[in-house]
Amino acid sequence: MQWTLGKTFTLIIMIPLVSAYSFSLDLYNPLVPTIQTALEISRFDIQLTNSLFMLFCGLGQLVFGPLSDRYGRRSVLFTSLVVSMLANFICMKTTVYSLFLTGKCLQAIGACGSYLTCFATVRDLYNKPEKSAEMFSYLNIANSISAIIAPSIGTQLGQIFGWQSIFFTLMIYALFAFIICFFYYGETFPNKPKHTKKYQILCDYWCVFSHVNYQVYTLPAALGVSSFFAYFSISPYLYQHTFGLSKEIYSLLFGSCGLTFFIGSYVCGKLVNRIGIIKTLLLGQMFHLVGCIGLISSFIIHTSFQLTFMHLSVILIIWGSSFMVSSGIGGTMAPFQSIAGSAFALISAYKFTLCYVLGEMVMKMYDNTPIPLGILLFSINVFSLLILFLFRNHLQCESTLSPPTQDSISMSKSIDNIL
Repeated sequence: MQWTLGKTFTLIIMIPLVSAYSFSLDLYNPLVPTIQTALEISRFDIQLTNSLFMLFCGLGQLVFGPLSDRYGRRSVLFTSLVVSMLANFICMKTTVYSLFLTGKCLQAIGACGSYLTCFATVRDLYNKPEKSAEMFSYLNIANSISAIIAPSIGTQLGQIFGWQSIFFTLMIYALFAFIICFFYYGETFPNKPKHTKKYQILCDYWCVFSHVNYQVYTLPAALGVSSFFAYFSISPYLYQHTFGLSKEIYSLLFGSCGLTFFIGSYVCGKLVNRIGIIKTLLLGQMFHLVGCIGLISSFIIHTSFQLTFMHLSVILIIWGSSFMVSSGIGGTMAPFQSIAGSAFALISAYKFTLCYVLGEMVMKMYDNTPIPLGILLFSINVFSLLILFLFRNHLQCESTLSPPTQDSISMSKSIDNIL
């Protein structure tokens, strides 16, 4: 079964798949204090369910990426959806923390497989870096849609049916995606080798990791995703405890961040074709920096508009992040047409690992203010800007690798000789 869908229908079928991981988080987030009470665990234990979710999303990519390059995109996609159904069933049925945590980790593995499949498929279908970056922008809209609607849905489901209902909803969501994809999701990976060289996976990963595009573009892309997740981690406590807002009001404010990411991703998709990847990325980082400064200032300079000032700063950070994520991924993926699955797996591992690290750091440093978050994000952004400035003339904007890659062959021979 080959890919026959046009651009619009490609996006329609991929958006539910890409949003699986964000939908899992956003339905869950408003009910974090409720689930914490139900499971009788601490705030750090409940945060661990989110942090490990992101970590396993990253680790799962490293497995699914090479598998998708060997066995094709469809096989990985359907395996991921089955794992998602099993994971949500476990979370729905248990009140034992260790089993619940296991279910959340499996949920992450299932979500990351469908996420990776879509981005690797886009790289298969669109060779021009600006075109693939445009499609990545539109796919990122899926995550913003989730942030807009999922918190309110999760709040209502929890109040009417109990917190377990969100996992039942996610299980049905995965089942529906499985059925639709069975009939419409075609295979796009052009070369399915029957035999893979013994150390080819490690060689492909090294080829990506050692490339200048990966080292320069992936950090700002990861920072864009991590900014949203770090804010996600502290926001229930910041808005509901520090400012005393209800779950409903918090859901609306969180949804405004999703709407910002939605619009920003769409604008980025149009902008990147006009001004290029590097300028789009720099523009996003400038917005992000100004937002970080505002976030820190909102709790240093006390005013009667503190909540408004703080939230507008968060909006500016998210707006910049939407530019950084899409342009960063597009720039990193540009040279790796022949190993798109492995390339995106390594990008995602970077992103989700940074989410895990920042989420844990922000929660440990949390002092009922967003100041630690602002300082962390500002510092990483400045560092990534420095790297981009130093290596801007060495970046590649098109695929220079053809299967099998010369770097992979050379490295594989070297490993064989050593071992």
